[in-house]
Parts: sequence; structure tokens; C-alpha cells
Amino acid sequence: HHNIWRNGFFCLATLRPDGFAGYTQTESNKPATITTIPIANSNGALRLSADVGQKGYVKVRVLDDSNKLLAESEPLKGSFSDKKVTWQGGFSLDKLAGKPAQIQFEFKDATIYSFCFIE
Repeated sequence: HHNIWRNGFFCLATLRPDGFAGYTQTESNKPATITTIPIANSNGALRLSADVGQKGYVKVRVLDDSNKLLAESEPLKGSFSDKKVTWQGGFSLDKLAGKPAQIQFEFKDATIYSFCFIE
């Protein structure tokens, strides 16, 4: 008990890093898509934090400045923080060498919290 004269307790709520606010789809029968503005990669691996339902997925795409597809990730499933994105065909973000590119997230039955580039 906190004190004798009242019936209260000290409690602690915790959240995992980058798990407070996220993007979810608005229509449950259609995948959602979010595309960033062109950003320069810091020559590191792309890492993502998300919660993905049992029937859901997250796919990440890299687009050039004319919206041409440069790479697509393997589908991501489960719940994870700062998970390294792996690319189909052995693509590496290092090939962009600091050139601006857009990151596109397609997801269904999932909540995307954050992404970052870590060397």
C-alpha cells in the first residue's frame, strides 16, 4: 500500500522501444501502403519495428525518384523491434551509395511503428 490513509499502489507501465504509436490499415480486406518522401540512406541496414497478426505480413520496397522498383523485401511476420530487413535477390542498400530513394511499406493485419538505418 502507498500509505495508511488511502488504498493506493504504485504501478509501472512499460512499452517496448518505438511501440507507442503506429500505422494500421483502415480497410481490413485490403493491404495498406505507406510511401516515404525521397530520403538518403546512411549506407546501413534497414530495420523495422512492427506487430504483425497471424494472417498478416509486411513487405518493404525501395523505389527510385521516378517510382521505379529497385528492391523488395522478404515478407516479414511476427512482432519485432529493430528487425533487419532482408531483400530478395541479395539486394543491398549500399548499392544506392547515399542517393535518395523512397521506402514503401505494404502491410496487412499489421501495425508499423518505426524504421531506421543502422550500420
